[in-house]
Amino acid sequence: MDLRNRVAFATNHLAGALSFEYGTGVSFTTYLGWLMPYDARMTLVRSEHEIEYGIRDPSRIGVDTLEVADGEDPADAARDALTRSYPRVD
Repeated sequence: MDLRNRVAFATNHLAGALSFEYGTGVSFTTYLGWLMPYDARMTLVRSEHEIEYGIRDPSRIGVDTLEVADGEDPADAARDALTRSYPRVD
């Protein structure tokens, strides 16, 4: 799960990643609970500050087995992983 904003996600993200923009955190846990299977194996990609909240908030709905890949750039978070992007318009 990539917690960065949607523009950063579109520009460069790990292949197979899903975008769950953290933003202010208001809807993050709700969307996570609705869309992700409860027993899915999840890895969070984002900066240290948002990782802290990205771990705390899902634990409130019982999701407490998360892996963490720390870094603003997905290529830095998982050096050997493939990255993807898709076009966007302003």
